[in-house]
Amino acid sequence: MSTFELVGAFATNPGTTITACAAFSGQSLEVRAGDGVTLEQLWAYNATGGILRVRSPNLHDNTQGIRMRAPAASPQLILPYASRVPLLKTETLTVETTGGEAETDNVFLLNYYSSLPGMEGNLLHWAEVQPQIDNLMGVEVAAKTGAVGHWGTPVPINTSMDLFRRPARYAVLGYQLDKVVGAVALSGGGVGELRFGGPGMIEPDVTAEWFIRLGEETGQGTIPVFDSQNVGQVSVELGGQTAEAESKITFLCAKLKG
Repeated sequence: MSTFELVGAFATNPGTTITACAAFSGQSLEVRAGDGVTLEQLWAYNATGGILRVRSPNLHDNTQGIRMRAPAASPQLILPYASRVPLLKTETLTVETTGGEAETDNVFLLNYYSSLPGMEGNLLHWAEVQPQIDNLMGVEVAAKTGAVGHWGTPVPINTSMDLFRRPARYAVLGYQLDKVVGAVALSGGGVGELRFGGPGMIEPDVTAEWFIRLGEETGQGTIPVFDSQNVGQVSVELGGQTAEAESKITFLCAKLKG
């Protein structure tokens, strides 16, 4: 089975000099030893904007590689959908950015693995989920970003609203936020052992169908599905520039038939 991993990286006070980013605590910029690895999406959350660069000897070149502009204070997607940049297992990516001289800037990479034994999540295609939808529900949860270079404290998705019917299966189709953060991640409870999510932007036309759109564009199973008996183990985490920045996230979930 396939899986995704959302990896966070950061640089402190980079200024106009292109500065190497370090991975968030507990994560690494070294690609895991899985099969069929691709970089599916990339974005930054820079306070003042600047350059975002990802390079390695395996990419186009190890001088500039993928070099794009990171907009100010807006975690916009950098790559076209389904661009699918091939990565080599165990290669280490050099991730760099520029920004202001008194800020922390973030970069987020969404990596895909066609096989990563022991880490796979229950991720389905839209064609599998759509015919099974019995009803929709919105689940709001408040979460905070962590200290510099850390994901925030995991919060169970049912912390504030536990209206999930039991027994039942639920699919997470997308999400909305009330405040901008760098990234939103889910993990545990059957959706996967690794963090999987998307940008923390306030653009419902992108995020409300994030997991559907990502799958339709990449051709991969991308919709997290979990058993409601395990809902308390499905964790929500936020990544961002500022420590303890709170945002309320509303997840659009579909109760499935059967």
